[in-house]
Amino acid sequence: MKRIFMLSSHPLFSQGVESLLRRETGLEIVGREADADKALERIKELRPDVVILDSADLCDPMPVVMRIFREGVGAKVISLNLKDNTMHVYRGEQRVVKEVHDLVEVIEGQEFGSEPVSAEELAALAASRSRVYGFLAAVYNRLPDDQFAASLSGPDLASFLSSLAGTEDLPEDMREGLRLIEGFIQASQGKPVDELRTELAVERTRLLRGVKPGYGPPPPYESVYLGSDQQPLMQASVAVRQAYAEAGVGLPEEVRDQPDFIGFELDFMRHLTEKEAQAWADGGWEEVAQILEKERAFLEEHVVRWIPRFCDVMAQEAQLDFYRGIARVTKGFVLDEAQKTRELLEEAGNEPAV
Repeated sequence: MKRIFMLSSHPLFSQGVESLLRRETGLEIVGREADADKALERIKELRPDVVILDSADLCDPMPVVMRIFREGVGAKVISLNLKDNTMHVYRGEQRVVKEVHDLVEVIEGQEFGSEPVSAEELAALAASRSRVYGFLAAVYNRLPDDQFAASLSGPDLASFLSSLAGTEDLPEDMREGLRLIEGFIQASQGKPVDELRTELAVERTRLLRGVKPGYGPPPPYESVYLGSDQQPLMQASVAVRQAYAEAGVGLPEEVRDQPDFIGFELDFMRHLTEKEAQAWADGGWEEVAQILEKERAFLEEHVVRWIPRFCDVMAQEAQLDFYRGIARVTKGFVLDEAQKTRELLEEAGNEPAV
C-alpha cells in the first residue's frame, strides 16, 4: 500500500488528484495540507511514501523539496501541474501525464529514499542561491527607481520572499530580516511610487555611500571594514580584483567604484553560483568542485570577514525597516552560505544521482 500526502492551497487540486487515484488499488491518501510548514510537520509524523506538490502553488519548489529530503523520511516527491498535465519527479525525470496510469506508474516506481541528491536538484539549489545573491546585489548596487518602488507591491517579489521564508532551516537573522521587509512593504501599500522611491533612495545614499562623517555609517567596502575609513586596507581591494580576474570577470569600464564594494562582491557570488548551477546540469563534476572551491575561498577570505560586521552597523543605523531587513537577510545568508558551501564541496566529491 503506497501512502500519499498532498500539499496544495487549492482544494480543487487535492480533490482532482484524489478522484484520479480513487479507483486505483494499493494507493491511499493519508493527508493533505495547504501550508508548507504544517505539511512538513505532518509529513514527519505520517512518513508517507509519496508527497505530491501542486506546482502551480510554488514559484520555486526546491526549498520545499529540500526540506522534505533533509528530514530523511524517504518519501518520493512529485511536483504536479494539472493545468498542463506535467509532473516533475524529484529525484528523477520530467514527463507528460497523458492519463492516470502515468501518475500511478511514477507513484509505484522504485524507491528513492536512500539515493544521494541528484545533480538536477543540486543545479536547482545553486540556481536558487544565485537568485538570492542577485536580489541582494541589485539592492546594494542600484539606486531605487520608480520600477523598483513599484515592484515592492508586485507578485514576483512577494513570491520570491515567500519562497525564502518557507525554508525550514532559515537562519534567524534571515527570518527576522524577511519579517521586517514584508512589514515595510505592507506599511507602504497605497503610498505614491515617486514618494516611496525618494524615501528609499535617500536612505540608501545615507547608508551606503558615506557622503560625509556623521551622516551615515562608514561605506561598505571591504578595505574600510578590514582597515578603517581613515586608513582603508587597500590590499583587500587588490585581492578582490585579483579574485575577479582569476574567475574571468571584472567590473565594466564605465564603473568608477572600488571592486570591494558590498554589491560587487555579492554579484560575484551570484556569478559563481550561476556557473555552479550550469556545471551541475552539465554533469561536470570536476568543474563543480573547482567552482565550489572558488565560492568557499571567496566567502571565507573576503565576504564573511567583513560583510556581517557591516550588516550589524547598517541594521543599527537604518531608519527604514526595508534596509534594516536587508541587512539582517544579508548577514544571515552569507554566514549560512559559508557553511553550506563546505557541505556542497563534500557532495561534489560523490558523483550525484541522475
